[in-house]
Amino acid sequence: MFKVLEELPLADKYLEDITRQEIIRWHHDQRSTPYEANRRLALIKHMLQYALDVGYVKINVAHRIKKHKEKRHELKLSADILFNKIYPVAEPMLKRAIMFAFHLVQHENEIKNLQWRDFDLNNRIVKFRRSKTDKEIVINYSNNPVLMAFLNHLKSIKRELSPYIICHAGHHGWQPYASFRSMWHRALKTAKYKKGEFKFKEIRHLANTLLKDANISVEKRMAMTGHQSIQSNEVYTHNTGLETVEASAALSRFGPKGF
Repeated sequence: MFKVLEELPLADKYLEDITRQEIIRWHHDQRSTPYEANRRLALIKHMLQYALDVGYVKINVAHRIKKHKEKRHELKLSADILFNKIYPVAEPMLKRAIMFAFHLVQHENEIKNLQWRDFDLNNRIVKFRRSKTDKEIVINYSNNPVLMAFLNHLKSIKRELSPYIICHAGHHGWQPYASFRSMWHRALKTAKYKKGEFKFKEIRHLANTLLKDANISVEKRMAMTGHQSIQSNEVYTHNTGLETVEASAALSRFGPKGF
């Protein structure tokens, strides 16, 4: 029997006990956050399809449930705001979260579960699995001196006896954060921004967009983000005003001899 993943709706049920009506009702109730609802629906469909393929269920009850219409996310966060305004006033563990979310171009879910064993510090390689797809992501950061220096800094000040890089002391010793939300809100307040003016998840949008502006191909961006389709990566790619620089320069060769 397959149990629904804890972070998903209907997590107290086995897949074979979930009805189509339950999924539709849950999805309808989440229409105020269409992007998150659609991503979770996709994961439920994937789990049910796997259960169907191996014979645990007779039908994928989530098949053809319509997604909510998504309004494209508007990227407000900039590198200047992130590193010159928010990062300096962030708590130490949030600084770690910001650096890894940006330089590894990952979701909060992957960042909060990073462990020291995921990093090969000698060869400058990090390997981890994306929780949503179970896809292994391998990133060689040997040409990223900022990330290398940051890891060396963390290693030099390491005091907590925890396998996790971003952690806090709990009732059962050091453990990973459930969410960075509280730390993020405190940093925004200290930096004189309104609560919710910027979201932590925008860091991944920002990093992917800056990669595009640096002419990194979509295939290479997908290798970093773990996206399995160009369409998925495009959700994280935003206009920054630099898209027309080269095109405008090409036209500069043409014009009258005098004005």
